[in-house]
Amino acid sequence: MSYIRIDLTGYAREPGFSHYEIWRHTADIPSPNSPPERVTRSATRVGEHVANERWEDTSAVGGRTYWYWARALDRYANPSPFFAVGTIIAPMANITMNSDRLLGRDTPGAGDVEEIEATAPLEFDGAGSIRIAAQGVTFADHIQHIATARILGRLTAATGAIEGLTATDARDVLGLSTTSTVQFGQIGIGSGTLTGSIHVRMNTITDPPSFSVVASGLIVSRATGSGITLHTTDTGTNYIAFADTTLGANHWLAYRHADDALDVRTGNALRLTVSSAGVVSTVGVTAPTYTVASSQVVGARITGWDAATGTATRTAFDTSTVTLPELAERLKALIDDLRTHGLIGT
Repeated sequence: MSYIRIDLTGYAREPGFSHYEIWRHTADIPSPNSPPERVTRSATRVGEHVANERWEDTSAVGGRTYWYWARALDRYANPSPFFAVGTIIAPMANITMNSDRLLGRDTPGAGDVEEIEATAPLEFDGAGSIRIAAQGVTFADHIQHIATARILGRLTAATGAIEGLTATDARDVLGLSTTSTVQFGQIGIGSGTLTGSIHVRMNTITDPPSFSVVASGLIVSRATGSGITLHTTDTGTNYIAFADTTLGANHWLAYRHADDALDVRTGNALRLTVSSAGVVSTVGVTAPTYTVASSQVVGARITGWDAATGTATRTAFDTSTVTLPELAERLKALIDDLRTHGLIGT
């Protein structure tokens, strides 16, 4: 049998105290006294005329989570405000279940605990543990103690154990030869002085653009069907830019080494900068906006909003019973949050 022990020690007893009522629910009820009917409408009274400070809920179902509230009543049945007792998971005892099972829940949503079976490649070892069954994962015994300069794969014909492949083995698996030729559309050297070697790595590209290399250590790479990657090992290079020349020379995306930032330039002017700290800043844009599906979501700060004084509250409220001061506290919280985000301000 499962039970939950409720301890009311420490909760003040007013003069004329008669007994406690204890209420239980399977979900939280925020602000239980706004009004008290929020508890009495949703929760279940499981303890009535509780005179002692310790009480046991013997109707709890093992494995379930319960929220408890209590209130004191005097001899005239006048109740005190509700106070939260705690959130408790009912223990499970004397469980009857099949062998080689786990306790948990696979069904979506909250509910009772279920038996979960371990299926292949997992199995119980009979000693209180779960392991990978023999040949459950075919390479389980072959991924340890691999030799240096090897990759995992299989060169031997037919299925079987995984093998450690050398660079030559990997080349044969990929069907590459030592004299493979890579073709390029056009790679030119710009007007700058080339002080180091150029290493260009590329798969087949249909109708590629022209690349002008003006710095040493530039690496151009692209996997088939994916985008083009540019990077350099020369940290003295001012920036690496990727541009569409059909839009003009001043439309590009550039990474700046000097301060580890990303710039976006359009319309002959710098428009956007992303710093290494993740700060996104607009440059020279008088009314920047952020849009989703052509609809503005965030725009420039709206001024004229001073900070409100008093208490800010962010808890839930009932629109049918909320008072003007309670509503004002939540309005202040909204203003504070919007000012913190920078959407509004003085």
